[in-house]
Amino acid sequence: MKTPLVTIAIPAYKKKWLATAIESAVSQDYKNIEIVIVDDNSPQQLYGIIEPFLKDPRIKYYRNEKNFGAQSIVLNWNRCLEYAKGDFFVLLCDDDIMSHDFVSSLLSLSQIHPKCIVFHARKWDLGKDGKKKESLRWPEYETGEHFFKERLSKHRHHTISEFLIKTSALRKCGGYVVFPSGFYSDNASIIQLVQVGGIVSSDKCLLSFRHSDEHITGSTSPKNCWDKFLAALAYLKWIQRIPESKDYSQQIYEDVECTIYNSYKYAP
Repeated sequence: MKTPLVTIAIPAYKKKWLATAIESAVSQDYKNIEIVIVDDNSPQQLYGIIEPFLKDPRIKYYRNEKNFGAQSIVLNWNRCLEYAKGDFFVLLCDDDIMSHDFVSSLLSLSQIHPKCIVFHARKWDLGKDGKKKESLRWPEYETGEHFFKERLSKHRHHTISEFLIKTSALRKCGGYVVFPSGFYSDNASIIQLVQVGGIVSSDKCLLSFRHSDEHITGSTSPKNCWDKFLAALAYLKWIQRIPESKDYSQQIYEDVECTIYNSYKYAP
């Protein structure tokens, strides 16, 4: 397929930067896209932001009957996946910004590496002061085992918005991995996917990831601390199912021990 349909899904809850995220999706230079916006029953009245964009026939809007994020934001990621019709899937968080050539650049890599199912973009880290910092370059191609080793060695850091994924493969593995509140879910989901076919990365920065106080990861509420604790334990149990994990048991423990300790201290 030279012009496959690509789904850009936006799991929406926060109002502040939502319009900017949608605009970046609409402005892709690759035109065979659909944009699926799933409002996670937000109390912030998102429809007023979204309505002007609905004139574009590529945009579909849905509102959940309940707020899935109270349990895990990943449940809404997977709800987005349910609505997707594309051959490829991008999950764009509601405060991130895609470069205009995000989709076209990663699709070109999929044609060069047709057996791979996961394609990765470098990002700019957008600080609270508005300054941008480029993320490190990854190799163009890595096996799943090499990526796993590098992730556990803390040489690979990513957010879920950085990836173009073959939709059928994502569905085959059951969607994104669900942990409490969503902590560790982006790590586990990508580790799971790269086990088949490895991962291909662009050397171009194609996404701006926004650091803000509104991220759930920055909250120190008792519930968030407890969810971090539970998610770290669940991730530890989950990752031990991967055969290669036995060779990296020390790194796995070090990856979660601070989260477990600090979260347990502040949990209710």
